[in-house]
Amino acid sequence: GQPKRALVTGLSGFTGRHVAAELEAAGFEVHGMDRWADGAPRQTRADLADQDALRALVAAVRPHVVLHLAGLAFVANRDAAAFYRVNTI
Repeated sequence: GQPKRALVTGLSGFTGRHVAAELEAAGFEVHGMDRWADGAPRQTRADLADQDALRALVAAVRPHVVLHLAGLAFVANRDAAAFYRVNTI
C-alpha cells in the first residue's frame, strides 16, 4: 500500500534530519517545511507564521503525523511575541 506521510517542521535542522531518517526507516514518506529548505524533494520553504503556506502544505501532503521541530531556541529573543507564536501557537 501507500506509505504513511509525515510532515516535519524544522526538517533541515539537527534534530529534523535525524528524525527524518528514522521516519524513513520506519516506512514513512517524509515531507518538510522549513525557512531554510534547500529545494530538496518533498521540502517546502516557508515560514511557520505564514498560515496560508502552512494550510496549503497540509492540504497537499495530507500527513498522517505532524512533528513540530521548528522553533526559536533562544529564550531571550528580542521579539517575545515571535518566540511564543512560533513555539506554541
